Amino acid sequence: MARPGVSYEEAKQVFTSILIQGESLSIQRARESFGSGSNSTWQQHLAKFRKEQKGKSIRRLPESFPEELVPMFEQLWVKANEAAEHRFEQEKAQSKDRENTYKAEISELELRIKKLHEDLANAQETIEALTEAHAHLEHALNQKEQQFIRINTKNNAQIESLIDKNKELLKLLDEQKELNKTLVLKHERATTALESKHSNDIRRLETSEAKWISLYDESKQNEKQINGKLERVSRENSELKSIEKRKIQVEASLLNSEQQIEKLETKITQSESMHNQLLRNNESLKIQLKTANESNAKLLSENTELTSKLVEEKQEATQLKKSSL
Repeated sequence: MARPGVSYEEAKQVFTSILIQGESLSIQRARESFGSGSNSTWQQHLAKFRKEQKGKSIRRLPESFPEELVPMFEQLWVKANEAAEHRFEQEKAQSKDRENTYKAEISELELRIKKLHEDLANAQETIEALTEAHAHLEHALNQKEQQFIRINTKNNAQIESLIDKNKELLKLLDEQKELNKTLVLKHERATTALESKHSNDIRRLETSEAKWISLYDESKQNEKQINGKLERVSRENSELKSIEKRKIQVEASLLNSEQQIEKLETKITQSESMHNQLLRNNESLKIQLKTANESNAKLLSENTELTSKLVEEKQEATQLKKSSL
């Protein structure tokens, strides 16, 4: 059993002093120099000291070195050795830290390389999916273009047909307007003629009435002249009857004219109704034309969006290929 009080630091100082003096290390020499301690304890301390001093060299003091300075030199050497060991431990710890850091960086690099391989595989899958989607989009775009061409051709044909119908309707409308103008003109002329004839008849009646009154007054004043003038009065009465007949005829003519006017007004109303119907048909055709134009614009917009999307996907696929390379 080792005796208490023999520490490794004390044994280390003893071993160093023996080496400086140029002597060989031994358990017996160390026990003699220190004065106590068991062989097993000194053997453990010696094995540890040799392990620490492996690869190190200790210069031997010259023979002329003063003995009184030997203890001080030994202490200085021990302190220098301890400082060197401390620096060695620090460098060893730093080296260990650097090693751990290098290992961590290597692990991180390995993870990053693994992640890059996974990203590359995902990118390859994405490129394949994008290529397939690109093929589908090209097929859909071709179908859309064919559909757009068919619809555009159909719409153009419909537009041309609507334009032709519109021209025909406008022509009919112009003809109807001319017919209305002609009917109105005839109606105005007939009305003017009837009014003029009616005015003349009234003036004649008024003249006859005045004349009859004058004759009646004269008959009162001169009864003797009545018989002589009776025949003339009879003739005038006949003329009056004739005038009344003509008045009746004029009234009948006026009634007929009014009926004709009503018929003309009915025709005008029908013409206006037809005109309004033509205008409504024209508005309907304009609305259909506007709807067809909006449909064409929508198809053009969809075609533009599909083309833009296709270009963007091509660019993304190109960038993914570049990044994967």
